[in-house]
Amino acid sequence: MSPKREEATENQEDEPDESVEEKLAAACVSLEEELAAGKRRLALAFVRASVEGNCVRLVVPGDNLKKEVENHAVDLKRRLAELAGIRCPIEFEIRVEADAAPATPISAEDKLRHLAAQNEHFAAFKKALDLDLE
Repeated sequence: MSPKREEATENQEDEPDESVEEKLAAACVSLEEELAAGKRRLALAFVRASVEGNCVRLVVPGDNLKKEVENHAVDLKRRLAELAGIRCPIEFEIRVEADAAPATPISAEDKLRHLAAQNEHFAAFKKALDLDLE
């Protein structure tokens, strides 16, 4: 085989064709549905999945789910390849996107205001029991 032909053959094996991206995107949707029936936690990783070439980009809400996806990566990649009907290697790029706003503690006054807004009888209850809660 000539050197140019070997180079062309190597490039074809390394670079997935254009249809791989479409097939992988459809396979991600199918895998998400499969996982939702069994392993719901892993299904969360594929909710916001995007595909570029043979790379599946996953956005997970925390480090625990990232580790879980990494632990099951071989099985997930194998199932994606089966669903997509492709034979090229699949890569995962996992990004953790935690909530930016940390949980703030709620004060007792805030709780009481919320209860008063939710139930119109709360003020009468407070008055009947002669409670001084504020």
